[in-house]
Parts: sequence; structure tokens; C-alpha cells
Amino acid sequence: MIEQFEKQLHQDLHLFLQSMKEIDARLPECPDVEDKWEQIAKAYIPDGIREFNDFPSASLGGFRCLCLMPASTLPVWSRYAVEQDGLSHD
Repeated sequence: MIEQFEKQLHQDLHLFLQSMKEIDARLPECPDVEDKWEQIAKAYIPDGIREFNDFPSASLGGFRCLCLMPASTLPVWSRYAVEQDGLSHD
């Protein structure tokens, strides 16, 4: 159910942005970032949640930075996740 909603939302947003001439018809792909996203998020979320009550802007801001992180910094964050939580690079 949620997967279908997400797929439809993605398609609607893509068509809307395309109609506004903000994006091309073909969406960019970045599998190296997509493959590491869950690992990076799992390394950040425990700290982000713990600090939310005292520092909500910083906690959400940190998560926003992760969401907007350019692919060029991926190896740095990936190493951080491994060092902090013992996650593998695989």
C-alpha cells in the first residue's frame, strides 16, 4: 500500500516538475548513494533522536544535511558509519 502511494507520488511530482520545465524527462540515477543511504541513516538516527528534545533544529538540520549530501562526500560518511557502529562497507 505505502509502496504504491510512494510510486504514485514520485510519478506525480516528476510530471509536475517536468511540466514546469524544472527537470528533464529522464531522472538521474545514483545507485552508489542509494546503496549506502540506509547505512548512513542508521549511523545518524540514534544521535539525532537523542538530541531532538534539546536541539530540534540541529537534529533536523543534521538529517537534512544527510538528505542533501552530495555523492562526492559519500566515502567520508560511509567510513564514519563503519567507525561508529561497526557497519560493513558491503
